[in-house]
Amino acid sequence: MIKLDLSGVRYSWRDKEKKIKLPKVLTPELAEDMGIHIGDGSLYKCNPKRTSYEFKYASNTNERNYLMHILNIKKKLYRLNKYKIKQRNNELNLIFNSLAIATFYTNSLGIPSGSKLYTSKVPKIIKESKEKELIASFIRGVVDTDFYFCFKNKYGKPYPILQGMFASKELVKDLGELFDHLGIKNNIRLDISKFDKRSNRSYNTNEVTICGWKRVGQYISQIGFSNPKNIERIKMSPPGFEPGTVHQA
Repeated sequence: MIKLDLSGVRYSWRDKEKKIKLPKVLTPELAEDMGIHIGDGSLYKCNPKRTSYEFKYASNTNERNYLMHILNIKKKLYRLNKYKIKQRNNELNLIFNSLAIATFYTNSLGIPSGSKLYTSKVPKIIKESKEKELIASFIRGVVDTDFYFCFKNKYGKPYPILQGMFASKELVKDLGELFDHLGIKNNIRLDISKFDKRSNRSYNTNEVTICGWKRVGQYISQIGFSNPKNIERIKMSPPGFEPGTVHQA
């Protein structure tokens, strides 16, 4: 069990009023929360004095159930009871403020605030962990928020693909190492040139891919999904695909 250093945490009077609590050890649930944040979360200071920080998690309206899963994790881990869920067109946003949780992320977990587009990476506390359950839980959080899972046609037959594309090369390399640690073969491609028709611009991206019946089945058996959309895709998968136990929240 990995104990966490909470000496760098700061509580605002609002945190104390809301009775925010923080985990003292790294659990699989906290590891998944970290993965969710690395995959799709944002954390920014709200004022120049850095006395208030805002967390935001976005999802499509079709993924409301998964956003509720994220909220339930936050409630359990941090006793979060003050938050907002805002909808704009087809987007849902879970938003809350907490100096204590922000400084816990930055100082105890090693997750920085601010833009993480090109600098995102797997936190050291996860990379150095030898506990496969913690690694699997972290990966699940990233995959559920920022990978796509589909079946493509290959040689006239359905072929499963699980893929994540990121601006950060460091994150892709780190994820590849975590998959390797779990014995799940993966492919990494760096500095891939893409063209965005909407903006009429080229950009570089990096990807990590798990493909094929055996490898994707191994991922599902060892790690699984919490996002209902991915669980539904497994249920709708072609006959004969039996990946084993599927993690469900």
